[in-house]
Amino acid sequence: MSFSPFRGTILTTFLAGLALKIVSSLVNGLIRESMPMLDAWVARRKTTRPEPDQGGTFVTGIEDRYHDLLVGPCDAEQVATEADCPLVVETSISTKDAFDCTYEEWAACLREEVRKVARAGTSLAPPAETMDEPGDLNDRLHRARTTGLDDGTRIEARGDGWVVIDSFYSFLLDPEDASWVASEDDVDLRPAVFPTPQAAYRAWQRAQAVGEARAERRREAMRRLGKW
Repeated sequence: MSFSPFRGTILTTFLAGLALKIVSSLVNGLIRESMPMLDAWVARRKTTRPEPDQGGTFVTGIEDRYHDLLVGPCDAEQVATEADCPLVVETSISTKDAFDCTYEEWAACLREEVRKVARAGTSLAPPAETMDEPGDLNDRLHRARTTGLDDGTRIEARGDGWVVIDSFYSFLLDPEDASWVASEDDVDLRPAVFPTPQAAYRAWQRAQAVGEARAERRREAMRRLGKW
């Protein structure tokens, strides 16, 4: 039986279209599954004022800044109960699926520890330390100001100072809290400006150490909650 080039073209086109549909379906599924995790990550990492989407509403909860957890949904009474603790802040997110645990789970397992730390005034950051030899520091500073560090972080000049920008184009706000702001144009949340590139780099190092310590507390808290 002879093979028709025309039929072969039709078959190839059909298979290519089928493959595209399968890949698109898989990608869309992954995106849908990842959105709650992305929403939670953004809510923890960024310091911004949320804006409601078109016709949408936000879900109220609290953020445990010690364990880096989003807790909720919470009603007004629960939020008010925690308002006196400096390590717990009210937050709003776009979907309840982004919460790490319920208020009841958090209150039973972690609440007292957070309040104990707050009362003691214990620093949430590890002790400051120097991590680079002078030669290595000079190399890193050069890369931070040109191509960027391994994680994409850059140091850029702004006016008379320097700012730290990560790979998501977020700006370092407070190295002692490892907090970042999504825009440099927000009049209420200005990025930190450092007098020298060296100071900006050290601030980034500090933010990394603070963030890593917080991440370890989060992992332990999630284990205690039975979530991991």
